[in-house]
Order: sequence, then C-alpha cells, then structure tokens
Amino acid sequence: MRKTASRVRPERLRFMQNITALLVHHETQPFRALTHALKRLGMKPRRVRSLREAREVMAGAETPPLVFTDTHLPGGSWADIVTLAQNASAAVNVIVVARVVDVHLYMEALEAGAFDFIVPPFEAPGLEHVVRCAAESVLERRDAARRLAQAPQKALFPALASHLLAKMAGS
Repeated sequence: MRKTASRVRPERLRFMQNITALLVHHETQPFRALTHALKRLGMKPRRVRSLREAREVMAGAETPPLVFTDTHLPGGSWADIVTLAQNASAAVNVIVVARVVDVHLYMEALEAGAFDFIVPPFEAPGLEHVVRCAAESVLERRDAARRLAQAPQKALFPALASHLLAKMAGS
C-alpha cells in the first residue's frame, strides 16, 4: 500500500478561492505562518493590527466572512472581535489563534461565540478542515440570509421572517 503525501486537494477547496480572511493581530508570529497557509488554500488574507482597525473593516460594505484573531490586541481582545462579528451586517465566523493550548481559553472562546480555536503549527490537513468548515458554515448562513431577504414581501409571517433574518446575520 502506497502512502500519499498530506497536501491540500484543490477540488475540495475551489469554493474557498478568493474568500477574504481578516487577520487581526499586532505581532508577526504565529500569523506569518497562518498567512502563508491561508494563501496556499487559495484565500485572500488581509491584515489589521488593532481592534479599531478591525471595527472599521467589519463595518464596511464588504464584511469578511472569516476572521482570525489573536488573543490579545491593542485596544481589546479576541472577545471584542467575537462581539463585532455577532453585530456585523453579514454572518462572520471568528477563529481565535493562540500561541499555546489553553483549554480554559478554548472553552471560553467557544462559549462566547467563536467558531473555533487554533494553535500553531498550522498543518495542512487540520487547518484545511477548520477553514473549510468555517467557510462552508458562514457562506451557507449568508446565502440563507440573502434568500430570506429576497423572499416575497407578502410572507405569511413577516415578523418571523424579520426575526430569522436578523438572527442569521448575527449568528
């Protein structure tokens, strides 16, 4: 039996081509490695250095679907980024990036609404899985919100439709 190299399979990642991933951090490590790994997956990483800069990007017309955030930021923390994502005009999945494994922080991040929590090294199979799941999830939520917004205005339950639309955008 022949072993195959652990590499990204292009056919599984086509839908991720050109998806913007916002990287919120003020130090280069471990985000330099993460930036290179995301580029290999076909994504377009965009870096900001502070909570203030992240707030500006996420308030813009093109809210990025994925955000990778450091645990500590100038002017805030990962929790502030999760809150920004929850209040964004379009669905956003946040992945918290820590330098070391911290089970307490992992649980806190997930309970607060982060999609996942990762630590270096960013190896292809594991990172690909996390990014693919996060991208699929957020794109499905955005598509559902778009379809709901385009539904006929004579919905049977317009209040329920409005509530669901708001919930999908913020979840």
